Amino acid sequence: MAKESEWILFRIRDKKYATRAGLIKEILWFLPLTSSSTGGKGVFAAVPLRGEIVFILDLRLFWGEQPEPYTIEDSLILIEGNIAIPISDVLEVVSWEESYYTQLGDDKGILEERVYKGEVVTLLDLSKFYPQETVKKPWEVESFTFEDAKKLEWYDKSFNTFSADQKALLKRRLNSYRKTEISLDQGGMDAISIVKSGEENFGIPLENVLEFSDPSQLTPVPGMGAILQGCMNLRGDVLPVISLSELMGQDRKKPFQFGKVVILKESNNQFGLLVDELVDVVYKKNEERLVAPLGSKADGGTLLEASYAHSEGYVNVINITSLFNRVKQSLG
Repeated sequence: MAKESEWILFRIRDKKYATRAGLIKEILWFLPLTSSSTGGKGVFAAVPLRGEIVFILDLRLFWGEQPEPYTIEDSLILIEGNIAIPISDVLEVVSWEESYYTQLGDDKGILEERVYKGEVVTLLDLSKFYPQETVKKPWEVESFTFEDAKKLEWYDKSFNTFSADQKALLKRRLNSYRKTEISLDQGGMDAISIVKSGEENFGIPLENVLEFSDPSQLTPVPGMGAILQGCMNLRGDVLPVISLSELMGQDRKKPFQFGKVVILKESNNQFGLLVDELVDVVYKKNEERLVAPLGSKADGGTLLEASYAHSEGYVNVINITSLFNRVKQSLG
């Protein structure tokens, strides 16, 4: 249960926002959407999720701004009332005391603006976006209005820019969520972030993932061997960044600053893991765990704790404790 003083900071394009963590039910990868004109203000699309219809409310549309295309890296934050809000990415969780804020907008859900780490953050009250009335059923819509036309235009300009491969990835994400008909806090499911290194996919337990970062901040460390790809400054903390391909005995043919850095936690330790690509987040049943490694060509068998059937092959899950111990040994 999130504390009342905990706020989640997130970004929508070049602007930063924050909302009370307790108002967010779940953070999802971006999913395939179906246009809809039957929701309330700002609701322009819907997606079936775990037996229910989730309506997509874009804050920019709600505020009367112009549509911009979504990207495959965007996310959805799920709030009460089966409403999901598209965002660019989640930044961090901060602890802020109760504010003396006053609402800046009459019905815009804006509480106040703060300066945090030298940038303006707009505080939102997402409860203002809960549906105030029952969403109309399609057969209850009397006529096609100007507002409906704006929603369809928003859908066309913001969502219909995905390539065929990207749309296929969105469908795979949705299929993964569809298999999760029970709430994760009821147990019985393993949440796994799938990453790519070389020609192989690996799984990382989502509970060990703090965030994803860009490798452009990497600084090489001469004389430390190929496993240590470099170091990066993450909000004042200097973290070592390890190459997953080197740990798995693979040849990394990508440029130095290509890929993504997964920030991992192990006990009180944090470090970065450089991978070629972020692929997906999936949920697997505990009883589907198999002995690792299966179908792997990587020379990292002792680092792999479980395998799951996935797509037309297997995904091998990395044991983060073993990974950290290997890193300590390699770095002396």
